Amino acid sequence: MTRKDYVALAAALHNVQPELDTDGTYQPEGRAAWDACVRAVARVLAADNGRFDRDRFVRVCEEGGR
Repeated sequence: MTRKDYVALAAALHNVQPELDTDGTYQPEGRAAWDACVRAVARVLAADNGRFDRDRFVRVCEEGGR
């Protein structure tokens, strides 16, 4: 996979993360499921590429951007 693929995956995960409730918090079960998906994808990408930066990927999934 290329960096372009990693960016596309992070953007897709960013776009489906749970929205905040009106009180500014996440519903725990929705956020936990999303976090588990991000971690699972990051594990696969890390296995594919030893130089993969897991922390950066998770941050981009959460915040968007690059």
